[in-house]
Amino acid sequence: MSVLGNGYYEMTAVHLLKTYCLPTLMYASENSVLVESDLRKINVIRNNCFRHIFSCCWRESLRPLQMFCHTLPLSYLIDQSKLLFWNKCM
Repeated sequence: MSVLGNGYYEMTAVHLLKTYCLPTLMYASENSVLVESDLRKINVIRNNCFRHIFSCCWRESLRPLQMFCHTLPLSYLIDQSKLLFWNKCM
């Protein structure tokens, strides 16, 4: 958030999250087996980023906000990366 300054736009921060932070979180997820607890931890990190960007209440659901920002749930993104990885291998 310090990169964006005080008067930042939320969608710019979401774009930075999707292009820089999300690939780091999902690194090597396509060829590894994630346990449910690991998936939950990664999902908590991503949700906390959204809560920080939009200054949301910590008890609210983020699904409507993520749908508004055109982001898929993390489990879908991991499944998509696995499908693309195995498609390239074939």
